Amino acid sequence: MATERDDAAARDFVEELGLLVESTGWMPRIAGRTLGWLLLAPEPQSQADLRDALQASGAAISTATRLLIAQGLVQKVSIPGRRQTYMKVPPDIWHIMESEGLRTVRRYRALAEGALVALGEGDRAAEENLARMSAYFGIVEKRIQAVLAQLDEQLVGRPDVSRETL
Repeated sequence: MATERDDAAARDFVEELGLLVESTGWMPRIAGRTLGWLLLAPEPQSQADLRDALQASGAAISTATRLLIAQGLVQKVSIPGRRQTYMKVPPDIWHIMESEGLRTVRRYRALAEGALVALGEGDRAAEENLARMSAYFGIVEKRIQAVLAQLDEQLVGRPDVSRETL
């Protein structure tokens, strides 16, 4: 079931995504390459398919897919009549990614606000810095909420995305 690609642009995309996610510290290169391959794959891929396509060890693919599944960026699927487990990118991947970003931003903001309360008054520099931190993450939170609203609006009515997945 492996998808063979001779397309240089596809190979370049997979490799560049791997380098990009590694350079930003988001995830290991092999996870980015795996995500890239799954974004381009016309059908769900098994671990063996990914291993062959990416010319990586089974252990590396297993670790990468576990990470991607844990982040919600890849989902396991079964194919009737086949014993293997397959992976694919969920249709709402970018909504999932943005929602995780929103949770993280809220944690930063809560940390700043909690520290403001816990430290009390008296350290003007700390108060100002923590207030700016809270305000910054408040702005980012509103932006992410707007992006999520746009994603919801654009995806509603698409046959490959149901409201339940959003």
